[in-house]
Amino acid sequence: MFPPARLTPLAFDLLTGAGLATFLAHHRPSAVWLLPALLFLVTLLPWPKRAPLAGWRRPLRPFASGLLVWPMRLFYWDAGDFAARVENLLLLATLFALFGLVRERRWLRRFLRRFNSLSLKRRLLAVFLGAELLFILSSGLVTRQGVSLVGDEPHYLAISQSLARDGDLNVFNQYFRGGYREFLDVEKLPAHGTWGKGLKKIYSYHLPGVSLTLLPFFLIKVSPPLLYFLARSYLGLFGALLAVLVYLFCLRLWRSRSLAAFVVLVFSLTAPVFFYSFHVFPELQAMLLLLGALYILLFKSQGGNLRCLWAGLLLGAVIFWGVKYALFVYPLTLGFAAYWLWRKRYRSALMLVAFPVFFQVLFFLYLHGAYGTFSPNAVYYGMLSPEQSQAFYETILKKITLNLRWETLLDYFLDQRDGLLLYNPFYFFAFPGLLLALRNLKRYLPHLLLSLPAGLFVLNHAFSTIRAGYCPQGRYLAPVAWALMVLALIYYRESRNRPLRQAFLNLPLYSLFVSAYQVMRPFTLYQPTTHDTLARAGRMFQEWSNSRIDLPSLLPSFIKTDNRGYLPNIVFPLLLLLLVILAVAPLRRSLPRLGVRWVPAVVFLAAFALGSLFPRLESDGAHSIPGPRGHPVLVHFSPAPGPGAEGASWRLCRPRYRMRIDSLLPLKTVEMHVQNRSSQETLDVTVTLFDAPLARRRLPPGVSTPVRLRRPGFRKLHARHLYQFELRADGSGHGAEPRWLLRLALR
Repeated sequence: MFPPARLTPLAFDLLTGAGLATFLAHHRPSAVWLLPALLFLVTLLPWPKRAPLAGWRRPLRPFASGLLVWPMRLFYWDAGDFAARVENLLLLATLFALFGLVRERRWLRRFLRRFNSLSLKRRLLAVFLGAELLFILSSGLVTRQGVSLVGDEPHYLAISQSLARDGDLNVFNQYFRGGYREFLDVEKLPAHGTWGKGLKKIYSYHLPGVSLTLLPFFLIKVSPPLLYFLARSYLGLFGALLAVLVYLFCLRLWRSRSLAAFVVLVFSLTAPVFFYSFHVFPELQAMLLLLGALYILLFKSQGGNLRCLWAGLLLGAVIFWGVKYALFVYPLTLGFAAYWLWRKRYRSALMLVAFPVFFQVLFFLYLHGAYGTFSPNAVYYGMLSPEQSQAFYETILKKITLNLRWETLLDYFLDQRDGLLLYNPFYFFAFPGLLLALRNLKRYLPHLLLSLPAGLFVLNHAFSTIRAGYCPQGRYLAPVAWALMVLALIYYRESRNRPLRQAFLNLPLYSLFVSAYQVMRPFTLYQPTTHDTLARAGRMFQEWSNSRIDLPSLLPSFIKTDNRGYLPNIVFPLLLLLLVILAVAPLRRSLPRLGVRWVPAVVFLAAFALGSLFPRLESDGAHSIPGPRGHPVLVHFSPAPGPGAEGASWRLCRPRYRMRIDSLLPLKTVEMHVQNRSSQETLDVTVTLFDAPLARRRLPPGVSTPVRLRRPGFRKLHARHLYQFELRADGSGHGAEPRWLLRLALR
């Protein structure tokens, strides 16, 4: 696991024991301790007879990192922060120990050998059930943590409700008569639609494909949050079907069962496909229809001409999941039809185009009936006059600068809020894969032709400068993830660069970790980069930062503002270009074995520096309130306070909170008013600042008390003055969570 050193096994055992003792000396009751305890039990399982005795203890060596607790004390902040950092280090050591145990006992190889020995039907069933179970689990975790509907999701449900209740696509009742309140508890839901022909006719920007699949949830009465969980779990079925289809594609293209299993794991369980598998967005279902059509056309020859009809049905239906998917429907339909006409297979060409033409006619009839025009732009802009249409095209073609279009393209891949590569760097290999495919054009011409619509799709969106709103990362790359995966696999097959081939197999570990992290912290998923967004920091990288290392300031950001002079936006594209050049270089000699063995240690130390070495600043629950001289002051809570915060007052419903006040100027006075909102329970309220007890009050039900602090101590961080408080309310009731109110006045 870690690189060899000139130490005896006994010395390693002593270091491991010392590290574990240090962890125990600094522990606090936490569920995190269940993980190493479980790991110890696993190490007691029978080992192979030929395994050396040291093999039992080698996976436990990462726990020697407990000795790093002592240098952590040099950067002590307060007890709460230090305990959390120790837990982070323990969790990190457990993950590395688990990874070492898996490698030591070769569980992955055994699993692959057993999985590959199954019949095809059983393998497909295992892929489907495994993926769906993970989607159900993720749906439950996301819903449990308070994620209701995000971005465009409520608008797709509004279409489903209109189809079920009104039998049409007119969503006037949903937006202007409160129909949306059935599935979303908000005061007002802004309409996503344009006015059509007739009185009180409004039609959604979004076409009804994904809404049709959710129709059953409005034929029966299901209330939130159960509705959210069931809908997400149900949508996961389409993600599981896509995983099966991708597995079949890999078997056909590369004829390697192990490689097919690897591809399904990476493709289905990492961004962007993983999160769009259980969110109400059309990208995944559109990709499923598209790949289903391609699979039939490419590999189902026994169906004769009838297979062309079914493929055309799937391909043509994609248009009802979004107008933008015409960039796939038209080129692929016309391309296959032209090929068969050239081969004089006229009946095959005719049967392929039958359904796409039929669906296009239906689509144009819908446009004319709803808007009185045959222009597809009516879906987004309504009924435009000739002058308005001319102004629209002039804006798109002339007024948008080339720099903004270029930044939009870079945003899709590199932006720290919604760029794909920072969350799943595995897809980097698509770029050198494209170069190698062009170098071997004769062999990979079919792959490139099939991927061409994906390139047109991305370039069209970048040209239009369309950015993703409040949704998971990589939305506009999700429909083309299959093409990126094909190009990445071409790189793996053709490259003679052994170090990068090793990276190809190991980078998904980071991507899988990010997926697991974002499921546990789902609000790191939804970070728009649209015109009304001025914040650069990606929330996940903000949470990974600490008082000394600020990751967001080191990462690129392409929000719609003046980005000139922002250095990471220059460094990262150049770095990407250099890596692509390096990746296609024929470095036939692999890295020295010692160098490879050092990689886990370097990764461990980097994660330790980010998560444990320095004090960590909570980023949840940031509220801006007036401070000294009118300067705004940020107040951060961990965990976030309950709903109903007004101005400088917060409703608290848990027994313990960490509150950080972040001010540009030192505070002369911090005045807190704490009120017991319980009707029966007496609260013992304690306030501490950097471990120093400041006040203790006993509050009967309904009573409030002031806590006034003059010139409280602070920690200086750059130009900021930080005050870290611990607020605790111990009740005398029957175990119910306390209810209390906090008001702040800062001078």
